[in-house]
Amino acid sequence: MGTHSDVTLDPVLTGWTIGLLRADGARSALSRALADAGAHVAALPTLRLHAAPDPVAVRVQLASLVDAAWVFVSPSAVRFAWRAWPQFAPASGAAIFAVGPGTAAALARHGVAALHPAERHDSEGLLAMPAMDSLRGKVALVKAPGGRALLAESLRARGLEVHEVAPYRRGPARWDRRHLARLDAVLGAAPRAMLVASSAESLGAFVGHAQRALREVTRLPLIVSSTRLAAHAGHLGFSDVHLASGATAAPLLAGIVGLASACASLERAT
Repeated sequence: MGTHSDVTLDPVLTGWTIGLLRADGARSALSRALADAGAHVAALPTLRLHAAPDPVAVRVQLASLVDAAWVFVSPSAVRFAWRAWPQFAPASGAAIFAVGPGTAAALARHGVAALHPAERHDSEGLLAMPAMDSLRGKVALVKAPGGRALLAESLRARGLEVHEVAPYRRGPARWDRRHLARLDAVLGAAPRAMLVASSAESLGAFVGHAQRALREVTRLPLIVSSTRLAAHAGHLGFSDVHLASGATAAPLLAGIVGLASACASLERAT
């Protein structure tokens, strides 16, 4: 046995095929850990991320808000903000918030310390943080256009002046024969196969790509990172949904190991 981020890797993962639904080209500590544990990892890109079309405008907006409080909603928001302006740095003493530990880690790589929710890594988790109750004045919300409006609307309802900064865009990933072959490999590995998703938008895009085999796809076990995403998966037709305790590598890995172990116990019992 080995370990990764405090999760014990059991040989039960050997022989499993794990389909990871994620943005095209996204780096994944989870995929590395799964491969180290003997699982076959099938990267199934769902969204394509690209920089905002006018990086100068992004730099101007970032510069105008350096003394604001900052909220970063994803590691991608961090990556593209610094890509638009490599010298970017929030004002000393500015309140900095991240949606979860992965986003906080991305900020730390730029020398920026951020607070993040201890448990629920989404808009609701951020809004429940006591530290956010003390915010006053301007808040810069770094995100892609679109998506959920809950965070911005709730902050405005608290009397804050919210400025949405969009250093990147999301669009559907393009699939070719390679990606269809990966999906076929996941389906062909059932019942020792599962899918993993940590974004409602990614899951919806994946369903669009998988239309030709949607009945089989929605029968696969699906690990998700939040109760909201579990409900969304049910609306999309997934019938075997399992909840991990978070969206970063360690809790997702724990969910995967737990499900594979449960399946192994069931096999032994029968």
